[in-house]
Amino acid sequence: MRSFLLRFVLLLAASYGLLYFSYKFYQPAFVQHRDFLGSYYWMFQNPLDFTQAAAPFIYRQISALLTYALFAAGIYYPSETAFADAAYDPRIFFAALATNYLGLVSAAALAGEIVKRETGGFVFPLLAGLLTVLSFHVQSVVITGLTEGITWLFVAALYLLYARESRVAFAGLLVLAIFQRELIPVVFGLIAGAAFVIGHGSRRYNLFVLATAIACFALYLVMRFAVIGVTGQEAQLMPFIAPMLEGAITWDLVVPVLVSQNVMMIAITVGAARWLKQGRVPRELFVLLIACAVLGVLGLGSNMGTNIGRLVGVLTPVFAALIARDLFRLEVRRVGSGE
Repeated sequence: MRSFLLRFVLLLAASYGLLYFSYKFYQPAFVQHRDFLGSYYWMFQNPLDFTQAAAPFIYRQISALLTYALFAAGIYYPSETAFADAAYDPRIFFAALATNYLGLVSAAALAGEIVKRETGGFVFPLLAGLLTVLSFHVQSVVITGLTEGITWLFVAALYLLYARESRVAFAGLLVLAIFQRELIPVVFGLIAGAAFVIGHGSRRYNLFVLATAIACFALYLVMRFAVIGVTGQEAQLMPFIAPMLEGAITWDLVVPVLVSQNVMMIAITVGAARWLKQGRVPRELFVLLIACAVLGVLGLGSNMGTNIGRLVGVLTPVFAALIARDLFRLEVRRVGSGE
């Protein structure tokens, strides 16, 4: 716990300028961020009020509760900002960005915890955290009025539990995750399914995770359609893959999506280097890439356009952990062989 807290503080000290820059210059009127103005803003000041927005936004209540808590605590930095609209309370605006920023730093610290299980020490876990906060997505979608910061935190925490083969804690957190982002059970269902198919990790545990993910997504559907019943954007739950793939993949789509995955690209490069130098097949990396590929196809089928990059980006803390861990393995091998 002490090393985790120290890592968190160091990452906070290294990155708080990102929060300042986003707060000063972020403009939620930009087309990809209008969800803040139309939905999240009202949720953030009235959490658990299911009349404040349509689906799927209204079900993402964890971010709403945390943002409201920060707002209610009176945490605010008054300053002239690019976004200044009398119809929107700047204190809610600041609380939304600060909540996502704290979620980002916490996810980065947990990425280090994933690495620490194998490497020990402090340097390589800290490297994983630094790679997370240097992701392309950080200022484009994370430190914004959306919900990515807390979503990344859930993904990092769940992957740590997945790596430890925890059952009760993993299942409990995944149930909670459906109140943050319906995407999260899908992500871990894909990871477990891919790991089961290619033979990475315990087959029984992967089956458990897959079954839990399916059950959690089914629970989300029940909550959405039978319990609370707020509707909206139902088409995203039923992507029409084949029709959407016809002519959907263009350079105008592929280039922005790939450019935004800087941490993933580094993970692929380092994993390939380790494969070539040590002959170790990067199965864990393959599992994540398969999951990302399926997420990309689902994004195409849901007509998400370049937002597919944001969809895949939720795995950034995990890719960052893989980079640090593979660099550690390369370094240990190099030192051990006297190179």
